[in-house]
Amino acid sequence: MQRTVGTGARLGLNQFSPAGPRGEPELADTQRLVGLISTYASAMGVTPEIAVVGLDTPAPRMRWLSTAELSRYGVLRAD
Repeated sequence: MQRTVGTGARLGLNQFSPAGPRGEPELADTQRLVGLISTYASAMGVTPEIAVVGLDTPAPRMRWLSTAELSRYGVLRAD
């Protein structure tokens, strides 16, 4: 499978925040979602470590991945 990022395009990651009934994050929902993201990343041939990059970046900010990171995490693929 070949994957590319177009010229001038960027891929950014940040935290998500599922809200519970009182507007607070629900731990069980958060854990479930992290598991789903990791499973999806693996199924797509991307390293699950990419999820950690997003989880380490507060939602108001965006962590833009470099070309080297896109390759290291398996986002860019030439096969």
